[in-house]
Amino acid sequence: MPIDRQLQAEILRLVGIAVNAPYAASRVQNNDLFEQYVFGLLLAAARLEHGSITYRRANGLIATSLCFRISPGWIYRDGPGYTHALIAFDRKMPVEAHIGIRVRGTSEVEHECDIVALLADHASFCRVNEVSPASKSALVAIECKHLASNTNLNYGRSFVGLARDLSAKHEFFVTNSTSRTVERLLQEQTLKWEHNVRPSLPDISGKLTSAFREVFKGYKAGRWASL
Repeated sequence: MPIDRQLQAEILRLVGIAVNAPYAASRVQNNDLFEQYVFGLLLAAARLEHGSITYRRANGLIATSLCFRISPGWIYRDGPGYTHALIAFDRKMPVEAHIGIRVRGTSEVEHECDIVALLADHASFCRVNEVSPASKSALVAIECKHLASNTNLNYGRSFVGLARDLSAKHEFFVTNSTSRTVERLLQEQTLKWEHNVRPSLPDISGKLTSAFREVFKGYKAGRWASL
């Protein structure tokens, strides 16, 4: 499938800095770009809630260009300079947003999170001790599916199972496609979801941004991780 140039353009607009991954340029697929696009929507929501965002490498240095994972990895491995977003709010523990890292569920089994935002102090602890973050430290975990056809029911079933083992404050299933069956399944399980998310449908991407904004709004107002 050809690379979606509209996704690429929207990623640049949302993150505001070049995504530079020449080592993997030939391997980047639209599903990778879709994760970066949803990541950008998450950051847009944080900005709307007056979050301050800087991009960092695993060693803590500020990143001048972004390098995102395109396969599952560990938070404590820097690789070719993987970057994450550090989101700061007044009187709250900063939050780190990552793409493609493994987290530990309640079963202690590691799962890949396409996108996860977790408490920065726990993320630092995990890098120092070379362990995967506990999902209970996550403000939000997001499963992303970029598909060329309707969403297969198996994806919905898989997300239900994943959500049962994760203990993030919020969990989302996000896809550029649609399926009434999957939507009914997730709705009955009281899981958060959004379909048809793509740059060409700004009303829907705006709905998702608003849902993410509610996550940050609740984080700011709650007692969890207050300073």
